[in-house]
Amino acid sequence: MNEKGIDLDGALDWVAEYHEQILSEFQAQYQVLPSWDPTIDLRVKTYVERLAYFMRGIDCWAFQTERYFGTKGREIQEQRIVDLLPKAKAVAPFMITPTELTWQNESFKVSTCQWIHHLIYSHMSYFILFWIVVMCLFAAKLFGL
Repeated sequence: MNEKGIDLDGALDWVAEYHEQILSEFQAQYQVLPSWDPTIDLRVKTYVERLAYFMRGIDCWAFQTERYFGTKGREIQEQRIVDLLPKAKAVAPFMITPTELTWQNESFKVSTCQWIHHLIYSHMSYFILFWIVVMCLFAAKLFGL
């Protein structure tokens, strides 16, 4: 929101438009996959379909787990209405390294393991994106692309 200079409604509109754009691009590229030979074509088609299942699975998981919506995940998935929490008074930096945490408060020490755990779970979308890239590279090597 700060980066784009928009309010909450503007941010939600932007996310919806971006989602629609990415989904449309994915579907359009799926329709025009190049052809190599029937065996490779089937493997590539299967792989791309499984990527789509993976993305849909993450969406379903977000509502089924209590991580994001507590026990109301199924209800929110059906109604698409979320009660927002009150606005926080202070915003934490996007990413904080252990040395920055130590510098800000000498009594607060963070182990590397705790920091990695925090990094993965607070930036799950980047973590998932990383694994999608790894899967694509693996598929490229597997299919000889």
